[in-house]
Amino acid sequence: MRRRDFLKVSTLGASLPLLKGCDSPEEDFLVQPAVRPGVLAGESVWYPSVCTQCPEGCGIQVRIVDGNAKKIEGNPTHSTNQGGVCALGHSALQELYNPDRILDPQKRIGNRGDGEFEALSWERAQSEVAVLMKSVSPENMAFIGSEEPGLVAGLLRRISDSLGAPSPVFLEPSEYRVERRASALSLGIESIPYFDVARSDYVLSIGSPLLDRWHNPVHYTHAVAEMRRGRPGRRGKLTQVEARMSLTSANADEWLPIVPGTEGIFARAIAGILLSQDLVKDLGRRQYERLFPAPPPNLGGAAEECGLLPERIEKIAHEIAAAEHRVVVAGGSAAGHTNGLFNTVAGLGLNLLLENLGEPGGVFAPATFDLGRHLSPSGSVQTPMADLAARVRGESGEPIELLLVVEADPLHELPAGWGLASGFSDIANIVVLSSFFDDTTYQADLVLPLNTGLERFNAIEPASPTGIPVLGIAESVVEPLGSGQHPGDVLLAVAQSMGEDISAAFPWSSFEGLVRSLINEDLGNLPGSRNTDASSYYRDALARGGIFETGDP
Repeated sequence: MRRRDFLKVSTLGASLPLLKGCDSPEEDFLVQPAVRPGVLAGESVWYPSVCTQCPEGCGIQVRIVDGNAKKIEGNPTHSTNQGGVCALGHSALQELYNPDRILDPQKRIGNRGDGEFEALSWERAQSEVAVLMKSVSPENMAFIGSEEPGLVAGLLRRISDSLGAPSPVFLEPSEYRVERRASALSLGIESIPYFDVARSDYVLSIGSPLLDRWHNPVHYTHAVAEMRRGRPGRRGKLTQVEARMSLTSANADEWLPIVPGTEGIFARAIAGILLSQDLVKDLGRRQYERLFPAPPPNLGGAAEECGLLPERIEKIAHEIAAAEHRVVVAGGSAAGHTNGLFNTVAGLGLNLLLENLGEPGGVFAPATFDLGRHLSPSGSVQTPMADLAARVRGESGEPIELLLVVEADPLHELPAGWGLASGFSDIANIVVLSSFFDDTTYQADLVLPLNTGLERFNAIEPASPTGIPVLGIAESVVEPLGSGQHPGDVLLAVAQSMGEDISAAFPWSSFEGLVRSLINEDLGNLPGSRNTDASSYYRDALARGGIFETGDP
C-alpha cells in the first residue's frame, strides 16, 4: 500500500468513531460539557479546590474552560501550601480523565479475582450492602480506610462503634505509628509534632525526608526555602542524616550517609558531646536525663557503629549548639527499623536538651480544629494493621465474614509477606468503595464507585500539622461523570439504611450537611467568625478554599 492510500484509509477510519460520538454524546465520558451560569463559552475561570491526591489537603486552584478542568495551580492564600503544588497534585487531572474509572456500581459475576463484573443500580447496591451489614455479626466485620484522617475516618469509626464492631484500620506508612509513639514518649505530644523549619537557623534531620513524600513535602519545601533565603542576611543550614541519597539528602547543605538502624546511636552521641562539653543549660540537661538516665555512648564507639568520622559528629554537635534557633527532626527511615522507636525517641529527645519546645524555629504541638472529634467516640483507638492481617490469615481473633474497604488498596500497599492475598479468598463478602479497579477492588464482591477529588465537595484537615489549624473546603469544580459519590455520602447512606438504632447516630442528609453542622457547632472557636452569621461564614470559606489563619504558630 502506498503512503498516500494509507493516509486516506487512516483518515476515514479515524472519522467513524468521531461521527458515532456525535450521535451518542453520553458515551463520551471524558468530557464534561456543562458551562456554569454567567460564564461565557471558551472563557477561563479559576475555582478554588482542595487536593485529595494525598492526605495533606493542599489548597489548589483549577482552571475551567467550557466545564472542563484544564490546569491546576496552588492556592497562594492557603496556609498549608502557600501557592505550591507538587507533581502528585497536578496528576488530579489524569485521575479525572482516566478512561478506566468505575462509573457505576459493580457486582462480581465470575470467580473472585477474574475481574468479571456487571453494573447495577445504586438502589440495589446499597440495599445489598445493608442486607450484608444486618446479616453479619459485628465481631465478624472489619473496616479498612485510607491513610486520610478527618471526617470520613470519623464516620467509619462511628459506624464500627455503633455496630459494636472492631475499630477500623487505616493504611499509612508504618513509620508514622512509630513517630507518634516516639513523640508521646519524648515530647509529651500525642500526635506528629510541627517542626518550625522556616524560622530555624539550623535543622538537623535524622532520617526524615523533609523534601520527599514525608508528611507535607510542599509545606516543608517552602519552609526550607524560607529558612535559606527568606531572611535577608540570615541563612539557615539543613543537615541530613540518612542512609540513602534521598531528594532531601541531595538538597541538604550537608549529608551524613549513616549505617541504617544506627540513627539513635548517632543522636545519643550528639547528646553526649553537648552534655560533656557544657554546651547546654541546666534545664535542658535535667529534661533530657529524665528521658535517658543512662550516660551516652563513647564518641569513638558510636562513630564506628554509625560508619561516620568522630570529628564529623562533633562538628555537627558544635554547629547546632551555636545556632540561635535550632530544631531536630526525627522519623522517616530512622523509624522504619526494629529499633525504630529508640532511634526516633533519641532524635526527638535532643529537642529537650536544646530547650526549643514552643520556641521560634523549634518544635510545636500540632494545631488543628479537630472537627472529627464530634464523630469519633471518646477513647477510640485505631486497630493496628498487623492485628487485622492476622485476622485475615485466620491466625487470631474472630473470622472475617464482611470486609468493607473505603478508598484504600491494602493488597497493593502492604508487603506480600503479610499473606493478605491468600486470606482474602476466605472472606465471604468484600465490599470496596473505589474510583478504580485496583488489586483490592478486583477481589471485591460489590464495588461502590466514588467520584474523584475535583468532582466532589471536599472538607479536609491536613494529616500533618503545619503550625496553623486548617480546614480545606471546596465545592466540586466540574460536573461528575457517572454515578460515583463522595465516600462520606456512601457511608451515611449505608448507616441510615440499617434501622433506627444505627441511623439515629447519623442524622445528616449529606456529607456537606454534616460539615456545615460541625462548623456551625464550633463557629465561635473558628477564626474570623466574629460579627458574622453561619451562612455567610460558610459561603466565604468556600470562596477562599477553606478555613485557616495566617501568621506564625
